[in-house]
Amino acid sequence: MKRLFLAVFTLTLALPAWALADQPAPAQPSIEDLRTAIFSPADPGAAPAGATWKASCTVSNDCGPYSATVSCTSASGNCTSGVDYVECDGVRKTCAPCHVSTTCGNGRTFSCTGTTIDNCELEPRCFVICNGHFFGTCPVCP
Repeated sequence: MKRLFLAVFTLTLALPAWALADQPAPAQPSIEDLRTAIFSPADPGAAPAGATWKASCTVSNDCGPYSATVSCTSASGNCTSGVDYVECDGVRKTCAPCHVSTTCGNGRTFSCTGTTIDNCELEPRCFVICNGHFFGTCPVCP
């Protein structure tokens, strides 16, 4: 009984596979057809199947802890960014130089601005450094 059940079960699973095996495989496109589809599409403005063209973009750059973030948007999708800039449609925005400030326990404030985004150091309630130079030292640092 078990053998009969096993044989019937095996045939039930195998019949759909045999039916599919008898069908001819779909024709594969030739290399020339593929090249034409890729390099000369019927509608050059249309996105490839499964993709969408990006009509616009926005890019931003976190310019570091002591300089404001810069960003821009392009309607044509032309955005790039680098270490200290963003650029959209050929218009470049550069990160502002760093700026640090601290207030001492006695109320005195020291601040300075560096020449680039990474020329500032800050020790809160103690001192600030810009371009390698100390600007003030609080009498008591925590």
